[in-house]
Amino acid sequence: MMMLPPGFRFCPIGEEIILYLLQNKVNGRPLPHYNIAQECDIYGDKEPWIIFDKIVEQGFYVFTKLKKKSNSGLNIQLKTSCGTWKGQNTINITYENQVIGFKKLFIFDVDGKDLALKAKAEESRTKMRAKFQEVRLKGLEA
Repeated sequence: MMMLPPGFRFCPIGEEIILYLLQNKVNGRPLPHYNIAQECDIYGDKEPWIIFDKIVEQGFYVFTKLKKKSNSGLNIQLKTSCGTWKGQNTINITYENQVIGFKKLFIFDVDGKDLALKAKAEESRTKMRAKFQEVRLKGLEA
């Protein structure tokens, strides 16, 4: 969870996320002192309503490792234990007229016919919208 001084808001645009957070993280450089982003396995075994439950009202930022579907491909594993994150559209993030990354909206879709799980997902969609925006560096596909 973010711990900024009272009155401060963290509302970065795509290029700021790429230039000041992602590039530092990927290159092992220090991140800002505030607890702005934390490690979280978005594509793991937990349902999104469990991951996002406590901090969703405020909005939050996480770092997650992308997982390839196979060793030879560029496709990313977007499946969790109970559903799949479906990508909606990709927007180029540019800096000084060069593409430096991408932003994409993802919406969670429950797999299977488990009605109780689908009801829980639908409840969470109205409560937390079961969606997130991914910001990815160009050239780092997985």
